[in-house]
Amino acid sequence: MIHSHFLVVVIYIKRNIATFRDHYTSELLSNVKVEMSNPILLPATESMQELCRQKQERELQNVRGPLREYKATITDTKILSRFENEQAPNIRRQALHEGKSVSNGRNYGPRELDKGTIASPERTITVFIPLATQTASTQRFSKVLYQPDKDKAEVRQLLPWDVGNHIQIPGNSRIVVEEGPVCFDMVQYDWEPAKSQESKDE
Repeated sequence: MIHSHFLVVVIYIKRNIATFRDHYTSELLSNVKVEMSNPILLPATESMQELCRQKQERELQNVRGPLREYKATITDTKILSRFENEQAPNIRRQALHEGKSVSNGRNYGPRELDKGTIASPERTITVFIPLATQTASTQRFSKVLYQPDKDKAEVRQLLPWDVGNHIQIPGNSRIVVEEGPVCFDMVQYDWEPAKSQESKDE
């Protein structure tokens, strides 16, 4: 009888240990997933920040609701060229380290958004380059949030939106502008799983 009770206790303890282990593993994987989907702040050089802070005379090209699209200026061309030289190599290197092969960057901008969202599509790395606003008479503090999953609005965090600092977000995430306007250039990189290098030395 004592042996029977002892066996039941042992089985009960083993089951609880297994349940705890499974729960811990699930929580760990969940935390890793959230951590990997966090935005990355790419520090800009002083000269890059100076370019981004310049107030420019812009030609309005298109208006889509709260989003205004402007024609790129010489300064915008300089900003994107400098970004390609200073930041793009690191983005590609990090992507390759994660087993991803990225495409050439697609440039969008300059744009200005009063309020709303901009999502990063699946298998896409999106980088925002904040600029001095065009429509505000003074540079106001904006409120921008980061949403790790574009389909889950209940999970958001405050995003430091600073002129001259670049913000990189992964695919299936988005930014939410609650208080604008914010002005920015935007660069996107599509990615695919990197090809196997088994025949590298052949």
